[in-house]
This record gives sequence, structure tokens and C-alpha cells, in this order.
Amino acid sequence: DCVGGEMLDAVLGLANEHAGIAVCGLISTLPAQGAANASPPTSDGTPSAIPPEHVWQFRHFSRVLTKQLRIEGFQARSHFDLFGEYCEAMSAWLDRGEVRYSETISHGLEQCPQALMSMLEGDNLGKQLVQISDDPLAPGVNHERVC
Repeated sequence: DCVGGEMLDAVLGLANEHAGIAVCGLISTLPAQGAANASPPTSDGTPSAIPPEHVWQFRHFSRVLTKQLRIEGFQARSHFDLFGEYCEAMSAWLDRGEVRYSETISHGLEQCPQALMSMLEGDNLGKQLVQISDDPLAPGVNHERVC
């Protein structure tokens, strides 16, 4: 779960017995950037969660007990030591076609507003991209893979 809040609550309500839930973000619990009611960051510099005047409760949290669920936090930065191994494996999977991805590409900087709206409305498939120059991976162009 990358959203938290009501989305996580919905997941708890639908989870199978003994399910595991990896929490990698809580975007719905953060105040709008620049909001006047935003709480100051926590002592470690991370954004603070729900503003004090916003009260929200889990309706399905009891399912953690009754369905014996596991909830665990995950942060990629805790695993940077595995980046080289990841790149090697992912590159091989991509080369063999074992990992596939979808993307929606809009062309031209002037398409940015529409691409953003399409993404927010769920009209895109996979990652929404805006191509603002020629394809750097085209044949004859020197390129290196990040991984």
C-alpha cells in the first residue's frame, strides 16, 4: 500500500486470512503541500501525518487480529546495498521479456497539462510519460542502461 488512510482500511476489509500487507507510503495522510493547517515536520525531518483537526479512524482494523494479518513497513532506501544485484536481475528479466510494462507517452512539452489530467483521471495505461525530445534509445544513438 502506498496510500494509507481509507485505502489501507479498504484493503484490511478485503484481505484474505494470513495476508501480508507491505506499507511503502502514506500519501493520503499527508496535508496538502503549503496548506495553512499543515503540521510541522517530525524531529527526523519527515513530513508529519494527518493534521490534528482531521480525525479519521480505521473501520476494519480488527481484521488484523481476526484474519491474522501481517502489516510491515518497507522503504527502498533501507536496501540500497542490493541495487547492483537488482539491476543485474532486472536487466536480464527485461531482455528475456519476463518482465513487461505499460506506458502511455504524450509527445511535446505542451502536452504536460493534458498528460497530468489524464493520469489523475486514470485514463493512462501504466506509467504516464511526456516525451519532449527525440528518442535517446533510437538505433544508432549511443546509450547506456541505468542498470
